Amino acid sequence: MDHPDAILERVRQADIAFMHGDTTAPARFDSLWPHLQSAWQQMQTRQDEAAWLWLSDFAGSFVHLFNLRIPPAERIPYLQTAIAAAQALEDKNALGIHLNNLGNAYKATGQMEKAIIHYQQALALARELGDRQNIGSRLGNLGRVYAALGRTDEAIAYYQQALAVTRAVGDRRNEGIWLGNLGNAYAALGRMDAATEHFRQALTIAQEMGDKQSESHHLGNLGAASYRMGRSRDAIVYYQRALNITQEIGDKRSQGAQLGNLGVIYKNTGQLEKAVEYYQQALALAREVGDNRAQGVHLGNLGALYLQLGRMEDAAVHLIQALAIARIIGDKPGESARLGQLARVYADLGQIDDAIAYHQQALTIAQEIGDRRSAGLHAWNLGVMYEKQGDYARAAMLMQMLVDYERAVGHPDAEKDAQYVARVSEKGRTQ
Repeated sequence: MDHPDAILERVRQADIAFMHGDTTAPARFDSLWPHLQSAWQQMQTRQDEAAWLWLSDFAGSFVHLFNLRIPPAERIPYLQTAIAAAQALEDKNALGIHLNNLGNAYKATGQMEKAIIHYQQALALARELGDRQNIGSRLGNLGRVYAALGRTDEAIAYYQQALAVTRAVGDRRNEGIWLGNLGNAYAALGRMDAATEHFRQALTIAQEMGDKQSESHHLGNLGAASYRMGRSRDAIVYYQRALNITQEIGDKRSQGAQLGNLGVIYKNTGQLEKAVEYYQQALALAREVGDNRAQGVHLGNLGALYLQLGRMEDAAVHLIQALAIARIIGDKPGESARLGQLARVYADLGQIDDAIAYHQQALTIAQEIGDRRSAGLHAWNLGVMYEKQGDYARAAMLMQMLVDYERAVGHPDAEKDAQYVARVSEKGRTQ
């Protein structure tokens, strides 16, 4: 076996090559990974400064391939070891980086409270060191967690703080990122004019910097906003511009994302066979670059589309594959979503008991990870199942969870849904 330093350097070079568009780099990483694991285990047995430096460097030397190829749940022990090594070295800068990355892994596995704790610790270290750039990024990461939890107002507060810091230090790239995230947060609240304005500001920054990857990302966001505002043709134009850029720069991961976005538009405008074509292209690219998370998303989209087309066998096959990927990579939000979609398949097949079981699993996971929005939607769908069985009291109780969430965030459908729940509840009283 090569010396641990030599193995780490080979993996570091593969990561650099990957970032420069080398599509063979993931396969090289896969072949090196068992040797790197052995070296990591060897270094763990030592208690000296050289070993601590190696273990700390391990977590930051090949971050792109590490995140791409190693599921978030499996990354956690390596990051925990890196934290211990940085603490032994009294290296507060490295410690902050590892805490932040561990927060990312916890967020990706749906462990939102743990993610918040680690982001806050990383933020405190950045403030102690006077590292304003990392102060901004860690404030923004906290915003992302609160956005994922459906606590959108808190997310906006953190994004605004992050934006102010990045503007103060002249960090245009991250200014564009937080503008884009603010746009997504405003879109989640239905404030589409504010969302669009932030997306346009972010797009302008990307174009000024010549950052083609970010430009394609913000064009995609504008496509999503246009679609939500009922402008499907504009949405297709934005998505197509984004797709063209990803093809131009050879960014296959983003190319797959934009193909998936176009698939969503064609699905929602009734062009279902065209949507299948775009989803299949997106899935093929995700498999080519080895992006398990994206594979799960596209398999889920295909499954939902086959469900709409009445192709129940195809729907079940794709959704079961998507569910398996979500469980393998520790993607709790994705697992909850796929369970909910499978519940719809069984509901359409008339297997109501199976549908209830899947909806209940989906609801339980959403509640465990603190995702109030998804919990509300799963509770509503589960309520619909009980309504069909004539259990109106239980149906109304479950449906009320979505109404409570919608009222809390000021959702425009809150009172309409509340009226529906009242009608279901009244059926229960008159039984």
